[in-house]
Amino acid sequence: MYSPYYSGSIYMEMQARQVALDVQVLETQGLLSQLALHAGIHQQILSFPERLTSYHKALLEYDNSKKGNIFHRSIKIDSMSVAKTLLRWRDSLAMCGWNKSIVLDNCDRLNTLAEIDGYFCDEGIASLLQKLLRQVRQMESGEVRIPQTYKSLVIEIPCLFEFLPDYIKPLLESLQNIGVIIEENTDALKYMPKTITEIHFSQQWKAEAWLTQLKPTAYNVWINTDNKRLDNWFHMSGNPVCGSEMTDTNPQITQMFLLAIQLFQRPLNVNTLLQYLFLPECPLDRKIRRELARVIVREGGFCNDKVQECITAYIEREFKSADDDTPQESTKEQREENYLKYLPFDLRRDDSSLPLAEESDTVNVKALGKFLSAISAYTSSKAVKITAVQPYDARIAQLRNVSEMTDALLSQIDALVDGKLSFTTLIQWAQSLYEDGDFILYHAQVGGRCMINSPSNMIDKAESTIWCDFYGDKSSTLSTDFLSNHEIEQLGKFGVLLWNKQHESDLMHLMTYRPVCQTSGELTIVTCDQQGASKLPMHPLYLQLPFITEKEDGDALYDEMASKPVDAVDNHRQTDEVEIRFDSEKHPVSWRSVESYSALEKLLQDPFDYFMNYTLRFADTSETEIKLFQTYGNVSHEVVETLFTAERREQSLADFVISEYEQAFRRALVRKGALLLLPEHHLDKERLKYLLQGCVRKLATIIQENGLTVIQCEQKEEQDLGFQSGIILQGYIDMLLHDKAGNDVVFDLKWTAKKDKFKTVLQKNRALQLAIYKAMLMNHEDHPQSVRTAYFVMPYGKLFSTDEFFGDNFELITPDVQADVMAQLRNGYAERVREINEGKIETADNIPIRELEYAQSVGVYPLENDGKKKDPKKAENQYSDYKCFTI
Repeated sequence: MYSPYYSGSIYMEMQARQVALDVQVLETQGLLSQLALHAGIHQQILSFPERLTSYHKALLEYDNSKKGNIFHRSIKIDSMSVAKTLLRWRDSLAMCGWNKSIVLDNCDRLNTLAEIDGYFCDEGIASLLQKLLRQVRQMESGEVRIPQTYKSLVIEIPCLFEFLPDYIKPLLESLQNIGVIIEENTDALKYMPKTITEIHFSQQWKAEAWLTQLKPTAYNVWINTDNKRLDNWFHMSGNPVCGSEMTDTNPQITQMFLLAIQLFQRPLNVNTLLQYLFLPECPLDRKIRRELARVIVREGGFCNDKVQECITAYIEREFKSADDDTPQESTKEQREENYLKYLPFDLRRDDSSLPLAEESDTVNVKALGKFLSAISAYTSSKAVKITAVQPYDARIAQLRNVSEMTDALLSQIDALVDGKLSFTTLIQWAQSLYEDGDFILYHAQVGGRCMINSPSNMIDKAESTIWCDFYGDKSSTLSTDFLSNHEIEQLGKFGVLLWNKQHESDLMHLMTYRPVCQTSGELTIVTCDQQGASKLPMHPLYLQLPFITEKEDGDALYDEMASKPVDAVDNHRQTDEVEIRFDSEKHPVSWRSVESYSALEKLLQDPFDYFMNYTLRFADTSETEIKLFQTYGNVSHEVVETLFTAERREQSLADFVISEYEQAFRRALVRKGALLLLPEHHLDKERLKYLLQGCVRKLATIIQENGLTVIQCEQKEEQDLGFQSGIILQGYIDMLLHDKAGNDVVFDLKWTAKKDKFKTVLQKNRALQLAIYKAMLMNHEDHPQSVRTAYFVMPYGKLFSTDEFFGDNFELITPDVQADVMAQLRNGYAERVREINEGKIETADNIPIRELEYAQSVGVYPLENDGKKKDPKKAENQYSDYKCFTI
């Protein structure tokens, strides 16, 4: 059964036809391949990426020999895209019998195409057609024996013979001459359905929701051109899926090809690196992928100590501690080999990682070839392994697609690159090879609807049919639309068998109209006004329908379906519940021996979040990208640390930070501000550079005016501050200074959008972090007589403190409440530990504080409230990662 428009799933009445295994439904390439197989002709059809790279090479060779050709200027801009377009033209013409020896009058474009073909060795489908035609004609003349299969072969076509492509007619005529039967099945054109019912919906999603509730046997045939959305509805509603494809798209696995290329862009796009690490089927070991991505996101860049430590910890011991004796899954050598093989650069050393942040358009061809070869081998091998276990797995086609594109690009590089290769050229080649394709989304399941993805695939009659997407623009271009009328006329003079435009248009319309002719009973068409906010156009066949028996209101049908009573599942907790309980005797809680100030603050204010995050280790892993505001903070901390801890000899601090600012800012960008290296963030980078320069100048002035000396930045402190069970508090002091008397001073650096945020914290006496740092320093054996603390708030360049300082950029804050914060913290920690050890975890939000058990305890750290003076409520935990557990 042959038609140029058969593709995908088809409907055939098996019992009426008594179909056996010797019946096939084929389009043009399928028909030629089957005929060639039985004729003893073998020709491997190369993939499109392979043919494209071969044609691209031919195009460049031609262009070098004839600089004045009509395509020369376009080739200079993007040669691979030009090659893709010309190859499609060339293949369409070659199928019709055109070849490089044909020279046309006043047809420069096609004559140039013929000259390019002199450099191209074709083994495509057009070549197979010519070989097959020669073989069949030899069978006609008696030179070659007619295969036994041909003697009983019947080719059924759904139209008049004259409608078929002109280039296929000579082959079919020769086949007829040797006894092959060509049947014209045109009986369907004589019939019409008994009834045509239109069901009209205002929105596409309502139509899809309603369709999912119909019984699979409600209609014999279901037609839906793009069944992906409807299959998703079936899947979500627990119904068997019908089988569908993702059309004209590139699923996530196929993006591995383009991401692998983009890793050679300089400066390296940090988002590209993160996307590569989070790819499904990424060849890097899963242990290093997630942890490395987490560190890059947290640190804001890929050229810093934390990233180097992360990679080293993975290679040395798989992130296991020195006292962990559990067996490792791989050897150190295997881990290092995996890391170096599937990343095209080594982030463990500054000499190899820092150049990644420098701007360059030159690609290391040797490293590129090595990396792409590894990607190709991995994807090919992975596809084979999956096939052995799950032969219908959707990943297989995607992995093979990556392998094909990678091999084609490698072939292109080997053939055309001798020396340097620019990234601009490389990405143009890659994007031309990176074509949208059709990939399996769902395989049809038992009990699903009999769904076909094209009206042309309705081969046999059916009693009832529903056309699920009878809306939208379904127009298609003709195969000769790229040719002018003069070119068509000239090609005809040379015997090129172009498909007659009228015949092609008639067959296209006939195949689209088949459901109307092939339905004997009820034909139902589903129409829609809109998809979301977009208006859907009328189907081109709507006005050509012979009649519409009945029109139904689809929205009313949807409302009726949606209003059917169902057993409601109420999984919400009672609104007056303020805690979650568990059996603490059966499940005793293990408490951490080391706590940070942020974890301690979370325990006191939102104990459920603490319990989920630290006790159960139920952590959010959704951070897959670097936030711009976070980058501002990372860069500013790095700049301050670099400038204020550097050796400056006799130069004053204020002069030094100004003279060295440019270099320090550039260093910080490379290490902690990878996002700002990207072109789209150029203005953000310049803004930060300007604001931060003012901040470091003000900070230097404050330090000089107050006679302070910077001792260290990011000083690590671990102290036992008298908390229950002897837990250790850990923290990193942003800047530790000494005054003239030798006493300690702590500056905590904050980058915030709200200027008065930390001023308010001091006013409420809730500067928990500063209180802990002060207690840590006073807990030293050689502790100073006093410790002063302050917040330095950027980008405003203001110092806020409850202690005395001098200067125009300082503001003294008087707390509203005087209290011993450390004593409150110890009491609050002990109270929360007691509650949780008894199996009670507070989950209250917007509840009056006076009603909470914790608040009724004596001397505990006060809870943050909603700011109301009368009967304040506990502040809502708006940004909790665990909100779904407490609603």
